[in-house]
Amino acid sequence: FRNKISFLYIPTNPAPGNLSSTKDMEKVEKPTCLKAIDKSLSNNEQMDFCRSVNISYISKKSGLAEGEIIKYRKTIQLTNNLFGLCFCLDARSELHHHLRSNSKVELTWFFPLTRDKYRIKIDVTLADA
Repeated sequence: FRNKISFLYIPTNPAPGNLSSTKDMEKVEKPTCLKAIDKSLSNNEQMDFCRSVNISYISKKSGLAEGEIIKYRKTIQLTNNLFGLCFCLDARSELHHHLRSNSKVELTWFFPLTRDKYRIKIDVTLADA
């Protein structure tokens, strides 16, 4: 079985009561950083490995930084002010177990044709598939 991971990016800081339900959601423009990632993906689409992202985290067992490579799936709009980058992750993996207890990670993404590089420090949310 597989679970999805949503890496959430919040372009504005809405008050808790101001989040809209998805049925009332209007189409809003993506944040600048997500537009840049979309452009990089488009300009490097002939290289399938460009959809691979390195995810780094601090291991509870060793206390050292560890990393894995995961595959980007798509960007979704969760509410009016909240977008997410979706990745698939095996629920049996060590990374999945780690993210259940510590959601702070860093994503590193490199696109060789355009030489674009992104480093994103963020909290993740696991969502069952």
